[in-house]
Amino acid sequence: MEDLKNIISNLSFLNKEITHDTDLLEDLGFDSLQILRLLVEVENHYNFQISYDAIDYEIFKRYQDLEQFVIKKIEKSDSKYI
Repeated sequence: MEDLKNIISNLSFLNKEITHDTDLLEDLGFDSLQILRLLVEVENHYNFQISYDAIDYEIFKRYQDLEQFVIKKIEKSDSKYI
């Protein structure tokens, strides 16, 4: 999902390649504010809502985890994206 990688790259202060094993917190230096901004950008881009109460921050550990989360949300939502 190149668009997801682009969203992450635009929010990251570090110019690093994003792979499936990229750790958003350690490799890209994301802090809590960047995670919140990432959530908002993902919601807007993919046209679905994320329940902030149900967030498991493990989905932000690696890019692959976030990608799988987004794919599942797209499949469950009424989003016309893809």
